[in-house]
Amino acid sequence: MKYGKVTCSLLNVRIIEPNRSRPAVSQLPAGTRVKIDFAVYGEDYKGIDVWYCLVGGGFIWSGGVQTRIVLKPVIRKYFFTADDYGAVETINRGIITALKAKALNSVACFTNYRKDNKVSIDMIRQLVTIQNDEGLDFEIGVHLTITSGSPVLGRDCVGLLCRPQGEVKGSLQSDFYEYTHILDFYYSLDSKDKNEFIRDLKRELQAQIDVMNDPPDKKGAIEISHLSVHHNTHMFHADFYRAFMDVAKSNQLRFRSVQNVPEWKDRLYMRNKGKIKSYGSVKAIKRIYCSEYKDTVSPGYFNSDHYGPIPMIRIYPFRLRHLQKKKNRKLIRILREFRVSKFKTMEILLHLREKKIFGSHREYDEELKKSGYEGVDSKAFDSRTAEFCSIMSFEASGDKGLTYGSWKELLPGEYLC
Repeated sequence: MKYGKVTCSLLNVRIIEPNRSRPAVSQLPAGTRVKIDFAVYGEDYKGIDVWYCLVGGGFIWSGGVQTRIVLKPVIRKYFFTADDYGAVETINRGIITALKAKALNSVACFTNYRKDNKVSIDMIRQLVTIQNDEGLDFEIGVHLTITSGSPVLGRDCVGLLCRPQGEVKGSLQSDFYEYTHILDFYYSLDSKDKNEFIRDLKRELQAQIDVMNDPPDKKGAIEISHLSVHHNTHMFHADFYRAFMDVAKSNQLRFRSVQNVPEWKDRLYMRNKGKIKSYGSVKAIKRIYCSEYKDTVSPGYFNSDHYGPIPMIRIYPFRLRHLQKKKNRKLIRILREFRVSKFKTMEILLHLREKKIFGSHREYDEELKKSGYEGVDSKAFDSRTAEFCSIMSFEASGDKGLTYGSWKELLPGEYLC
């Protein structure tokens, strides 16, 4: 926090963003002492485009304020991450197309896929080949999962993570519990079995990371930029969270932020998917991060507002163009809000699928069965296609103060406890 003094006769305090078109909630007379939180870029007025965000909220034009030291705006960095690469072919192709169009700069990959002679590492190598051949600058992370496919270590080694053999669905890789059942199963265990469950969990997470660190094809390690979690299962219980974070910490890997924006979507997701009745448990996990894992590097927050629509509904072709424009406007708003936020880094979460003729849910189920991998919701395929069309047509406005970021550049303290 810095202090300044108003030097003009009256200085308007603007809300929402630093622009004179925004409403003024108050006026500060000359000589008023103000508490400044941080500086941001805003409307250029009289050749000055730096504005100050006040402690408590509101923006004032820096040309009307005197400070002892010059306050410079921080360049805020963001990255677009596409989740769920490495299992379903149409999802893979959508992500690769977006990467080649430079619409993404981060990918989160499953490492537990296997069918016939094809395994996750083969598909991840394809990303590396694209990087090298086309000179693309994007980062590859591991999308850890205990709710899709089957364990890398096999059900015999981590049996408590797996549903009973009789519940496994045919030829699909479906040894893991469904995300709607895993927490109920954990609650049903006694303390001894819970401890064993957590030990199995840590071993399996490490095995999924080692697929890229020490690949089974022996063609050399693939650098891991970050970790994320399918279905956000690490947030379902404090014991789960500590297990995931212990593995991230021991591998010195960056981890997706504990802060999901908008919060209402986070609440809805946790209630419906994780069967978490109270959002207070999620807040408790955020406190665990700040008290025990603050040195594990994460972005300031991740934004999931591009996801949807919620609930998952059929999207017919005549609605696609309208939805695409709506999502593009949402991306513009997300970036504008980030530009004037207190956070320095943000991850925008995307779920993509190549643009194909829209089919029925039965056809989508067949597509999923063909992949041989369970745990990616086919009901969201229409939504994934809409997100794909949106990001492929989106052009950032080039706002001053915003730029593409990198997981490698993140430093401790990005998430504000």
